[in-house]
Amino acid sequence: MAKPAAVRFEKRRTRDSGLCATNEIPEIPTFCIDNLNNICLGRGTYGVVEKTRYRKSRNDVYLPAAIKYANDSCHIMTLIREAKIMMELNHDNVVRIYGLYDCSRHGRGVVMEYMDCGSMADLIYNQRTIDYSIDHIASWMFQLSSAVYSFHRNNQVHRDLKLQNMLLCDRYRTMKLCDFGTYTNLRQTMTSNRGTPITMAPEVFRCEEYDAKSDIYSIGIIMWQLFSREPPYNVNLSVEGILYKVANANLRPTELTCNPIFSAFWKRCWDNDPNVRPSSQECVEYFGHMRDEFPDGQKPLSDSSTNDRADTPKPRALCPLLNSTSTSFSGTDSRTLIQSDLLDEPTAMSRTSFMKPIDPDVRDETSMRVFNEHCKACENLVQEEQLSNVALNAKSSNCWRNDEKDKRLGCGEEEETKKLCGTRHQSKKGGHDTAYGL
Repeated sequence: MAKPAAVRFEKRRTRDSGLCATNEIPEIPTFCIDNLNNICLGRGTYGVVEKTRYRKSRNDVYLPAAIKYANDSCHIMTLIREAKIMMELNHDNVVRIYGLYDCSRHGRGVVMEYMDCGSMADLIYNQRTIDYSIDHIASWMFQLSSAVYSFHRNNQVHRDLKLQNMLLCDRYRTMKLCDFGTYTNLRQTMTSNRGTPITMAPEVFRCEEYDAKSDIYSIGIIMWQLFSREPPYNVNLSVEGILYKVANANLRPTELTCNPIFSAFWKRCWDNDPNVRPSSQECVEYFGHMRDEFPDGQKPLSDSSTNDRADTPKPRALCPLLNSTSTSFSGTDSRTLIQSDLLDEPTAMSRTSFMKPIDPDVRDETSMRVFNEHCKACENLVQEEQLSNVALNAKSSNCWRNDEKDKRLGCGEEEETKKLCGTRHQSKKGGHDTAYGL
């Protein structure tokens, strides 16, 4: 009797097949982490990021590192997946992963390279005294396009390229990408609405088929931001308003006065038709030529506040926002929509000027809910400040009128003036304010 044929079981392919399945992250022993003087760099919907010190073995010297912890088991799996991808890429312009670490306070986390100059978003929007040249733009864009080309060459796509995911070191001259939570293989069926609204390609929002050209759209927006150092869209537009107008009304950043060779390229990158956009290989070639024309990208940046070279900034510990448990990751995991909406307006009062809404992740309902609640709370505070300011101005105006009336009435009508001015009048005898009943 013939033996039955052996049954062959094929491993089910997933979105991560060939992406990071064969890569295991090493476990980091306790003696390799010096966490006595950790600095909390940020908190968010997904977890905590701290600055720490790491060494490879007992015989090595401690070096600065960052640890990214997750809030729960679901997020830790996402974090580990992201770390595996970054280890597998092994690119000069991708943040390096050292391994996994178990902390008694925060649980499981991923230890990674510490980027001591923060994010590109922080540099161009918040570090206004630090000046850079077109040479630096050419260098940064070449580094970005080189990393993206390595993704696309392997039929993989990032889907969330933006300034906040471009981290800097080496006195702002070296750029490395982080946040690979949306990174995936290219396939026929791709999830829509992946990424951040400000750099999301219109076809992604329209739930159409998309490919690697969605990353090229983001490169065009980033290039414009580096040239302008301004938010691409009106800060008063809502998330939905930006997405709708970009996808259906061809909304794009405003025109800049610059060499048309540059503006023509970023316009081609953000063209509504993905087929018009250049490939990542073309981007590498373009920015390579640009870097050849402007070769001083490794020169130190300058700081106008000191009239000297821009130094590496000191790490800034997290400051709580509105007693909230959610804030930005200071570039390591932030998902910023725009530059802080109403709170960046010059009319905003000083005590609300630091309360920028947390950066939303359109992939996460909790993140979007917290973002909207924070925006509403901040708007209410600004309105309260404005109403308070109007009341103070009105009170000041009334005081001025009463003082003028005092002068017109003269000494002979002082008693009547006391009645008119009420509690505001100063008694000549004691010099006390009658408002206190003294």
